[in-house]
Amino acid sequence: MNSVTPLPPRTSFTDVIVLLGFSLMIATVLHLIRGQKSRLSEEVAVVCKRRLNPGLIQSGLIDDLVSNVRGFHRSVLAFTLTWLPFLVLMLGYTCCSLLRDAGYLIFPWPMLGVSLLFGLALWVVQRIRLRLISRLISQSQNQHLQATPR
Repeated sequence: MNSVTPLPPRTSFTDVIVLLGFSLMIATVLHLIRGQKSRLSEEVAVVCKRRLNPGLIQSGLIDDLVSNVRGFHRSVLAFTLTWLPFLVLMLGYTCCSLLRDAGYLIFPWPMLGVSLLFGLALWVVQRIRLRLISRLISQSQNQHLQATPR
């Protein structure tokens, strides 16, 4: 009996574009969730508690700081930071697909490596985001202190 073995699936350019679009869509949803006022005020509170003056949380400056952070959140840099881990995930999955197309076994090590890189990218991006928010808060705090006469 002659049987024809099916060819393994090939990664096409359309697959890569769909994966890119999906990563952008997921990053947009996460960015919109992070942009809610309650989430931004939580980030400001975390930054004030860990890195800056914890007394800012009790003072009336928290709303002013949240509005400054909201301005940062609307920037292209903030969206790029949100999208970066998903870009790493997309590139990793594309590399795994190309390895599979070449006939290599992609399970477990390449897939595990991509997952670990995604987690590491999420952690690094969150650290960068909190550091940028901390810098923004300290700059606005210095401007507020210079604006008030003694």
